[in-house]
Amino acid sequence: MVDNKIKDKEDKLEKLFKFIGYKIRSDYAEIAITCSAYANENELISQDSLAVVGDHIIKLILTSKAYKNNPHISKMDITNEFQKIETNKHLEMIGARFEIKDFLFSKNTDLDGTKKLATSIEAIIGAIYLSEGIDKATLFAERINLVDKTEILLTDN
Repeated sequence: MVDNKIKDKEDKLEKLFKFIGYKIRSDYAEIAITCSAYANENELISQDSLAVVGDHIIKLILTSKAYKNNPHISKMDITNEFQKIETNKHLEMIGARFEIKDFLFSKNTDLDGTKKLATSIEAIIGAIYLSEGIDKATLFAERINLVDKTEILLTDN
């Protein structure tokens, strides 16, 4: 039984790393794909707090890119731009398109709601940021078409 859990964990992490395109810290990776009910039942850390980090990183990426592309953008326009893109529906569609359910640690009840794939995408971006930094998180967000691709990275001057 223990060997099967270890093999399942390794398989899910490998699928996550393939989705990301490279390996990140395994502790952050495991948390990023561990849904709430599964975490509670198995005394693990759930992805929920890491998703908050990812949510803020997505906002940082979107608002920074909008500002760098147009320094004259108004507060209202920059807010509207990021609110159009960073929605649960948009994140859910991305999660579904990449079939991330295949590598989530979850119970059936975890996937009943409409936000779990969105939360998972946010947690993955949070894990990438904490493990690899803002530029890698930005490149990943571009690769999955969460944000438009531009030549500007956030660490540019």
